[in-house]
Amino acid sequence: MKLKSNRYSLAGLCGVVLTLLSFQNDLSATTVAVSQTNVFLFSAPEIAVTVNTAAKLGYFTGGFTPTLANITSWDENFRGFNGFWQASTKRFSVSMSLGDNNVGGGTQTGATGFGQTNAVGSRLYLIGSTTAYNSGTHTSSVLNADYVGATSSTPVFVLTDTSWIMPTTTALDTSTTSFAFTANTALAVFGGTTMGSSFSFNTATQTGSLVMIPEPSTLSLGVVGLASLLSFHRRRNQKK
Repeated sequence: MKLKSNRYSLAGLCGVVLTLLSFQNDLSATTVAVSQTNVFLFSAPEIAVTVNTAAKLGYFTGGFTPTLANITSWDENFRGFNGFWQASTKRFSVSMSLGDNNVGGGTQTGATGFGQTNAVGSRLYLIGSTTAYNSGTHTSSVLNADYVGATSSTPVFVLTDTSWIMPTTTALDTSTTSFAFTANTALAVFGGTTMGSSFSFNTATQTGSLVMIPEPSTLSLGVVGLASLLSFHRRRNQKK
């Protein structure tokens, strides 16, 4: 009888464990998101974007500094989450679900990258381009590698805000931290380069306008040319 009692106790315990596991799987993790409507997007001055385009929310890792010269490496050095800009509503929408220790989906590498740890306190950036939004890239390890598809000939932008900071998340916290655009939202600057042509946002009307860098390769060549010209003038003045 004792053996029988133990067997039933073990079966009951297994049932409790399975119930708890099932309950845990049904829980929603903490959600971190950027959501903002009425932001008009332009690939170049006066050239409006009319299709849904790819966008990511996250941060550059490993000390990587994005420049126009290394633009094709942005995707694989950006730990973030896929989203989009919707043409019909002029809306940016990117969200991520994170569990304990800020572990959640990620798109830093060619793999889908679920299980990436996202550093608490990191400044978050919203990056995007004119690459058409493709929901299939969320689960495709091949397409996910270059989701934003930043290249030297692709219009791109990087936005940030002082309030966009990665919070601490847990599996039991079902709240949503939603970041909107504010008076402090601005084009990011890396290595002296502003990552976009222009940006404005009216907090009263909640409307904005974002013009991407039209042709990064052209701007990059212009910067190099200006640096060479300045260097030439310095050498010329030193000879006098």
